[in-house]
Parts: sequence; C-alpha cells; structure tokens
Amino acid sequence: MSIKEGSKRARAKTRKRGRNARYVVPENEIRGFIESIGVRDIGTVSARFQAIADLTEVALDSGISQLEGSVLQHIKDITHESADKQYRRMMRLIIDLLGKGRDGIDAAHTIASRGVQLAFRWTPDYYAALDLYKEKLRLMRQTADGP
Repeated sequence: MSIKEGSKRARAKTRKRGRNARYVVPENEIRGFIESIGVRDIGTVSARFQAIADLTEVALDSGISQLEGSVLQHIKDITHESADKQYRRMMRLIIDLLGKGRDGIDAAHTIASRGVQLAFRWTPDYYAALDLYKEKLRLMRQTADGP
C-alpha cells in the first residue's frame, strides 16, 4: 500500500464519521421514528420536517451562523404541534442543534431533510408516482416488443 492509498482511506473514514456525526442521532433512529408514525400522520409530520429543512436551508445558503429569533420561534412552535414522545425528542434535538452555530444548523437541516426523504416512501404520493412509473415502464416494454 502506498502512502497515497493510505491517505485516501483515512480521508474516507473521516468523511464517513463526519457524515454520521452530522445526524447527531443515528440514521436508524430517524428511520425508526418515521416508521413509527401512523399512515394518517405521515404527511403532517413530513410537512413539519420539510418546514424545518426549508428554514435551515435558507440560513445555510445565506451563510448565517445563528437563526433569527422569529425563525427559531417558528421551529419551536412546530415542536409543540404533537404530543408524541418520539416526535418531541427529535424536535428537542433539532432545537438544541440550532443553538450551536452553523454546524448545528447544518446538522438540524440534515436530520429534517433525511426525515422527509424517509417519510416520502410512506405517503400516497410516493405510491402514485410509483404506479405511474410502473405503467410507463409497461408501455415502454410493450412498445419495444412490438405488436
């Protein structure tokens, strides 16, 4: 193994650790939380997470290292929209992160965005898009096979 190969491996390990550290909670915990949400509530919870992702993205794009008071208050208000213990725990973690500067905002954004991504797979919109894709694929195969 050359020195160059060793340094590449070290950088890859650092990136992996950094990526996992950004979540603050393991991804499997985010996944577990999302999977515990009832079908009727998944759209509401994912909309809340999307609001947080949008608000934190604006801050990250602007180079802001601290959220404005009104933005932070809006996120705190979102926390109180459910009494579910897992939801409240996840939201407390996000709010704590938001007070830790740019890295905390980035971590909160990552958690909220990943929550939205995971939640999408349980929404009716996902199944509708999947059904459309399957139908399009069926038609493409039918056309390729000829009459």
